[in-house]
Amino acid sequence: RQAGKLADKWLKTSPVTVPIDLLLMRLTEVFNAVPKLIFILIVAALLPHDQNIWVLIGLIGLLNWTDIALFVRSELLRVRELDYVTAARGMGFSDRRTFWRHAFPNALRPVLVIFAFNMANAILLEAALSFLGFGGSTLRGISWGSLLESVRVQAGAWWVGIPSGLAIALMVMTINNLGEILAGKQH
Repeated sequence: RQAGKLADKWLKTSPVTVPIDLLLMRLTEVFNAVPKLIFILIVAALLPHDQNIWVLIGLIGLLNWTDIALFVRSELLRVRELDYVTAARGMGFSDRRTFWRHAFPNALRPVLVIFAFNMANAILLEAALSFLGFGGSTLRGISWGSLLESVRVQAGAWWVGIPSGLAIALMVMTINNLGEILAGKQH
């Protein structure tokens, strides 16, 4: 009977957590509704052309957190219903201890997989923006995308783009393979 009361207590949401969860999920949906590349292009066009890489990284990070936030929430909702969490509640552990000792560590591994895939997408987005000339003059010749952009300017030297194009492809493939290894799907 005591375990049933604790389980009912943890499953019921208090008036404070429901609005916070609701507001965070609506904020996530708003950020998900904005097309990332178009938004970054608009903001980068409005900023001075001598911007540095940190502005570009900040814009990419501002828009890429939503997938991870949605996945963390769904994983925690899934883990909340598993037997070991119910057993921890039944043993009388506090909600905080149950979360930090049982729910969070077991929800973290799948989140690392999503993080790896988002990292690959962020690299591709940065390369695309640098190719288009955004990210400031400090990236000229440093970013893989700006190296590819220099090939566009000098079409006669097409071979200059091969190393940077291969570097982008290998980096994205390596990060995606890391994500598959973390997921346990590697053959």
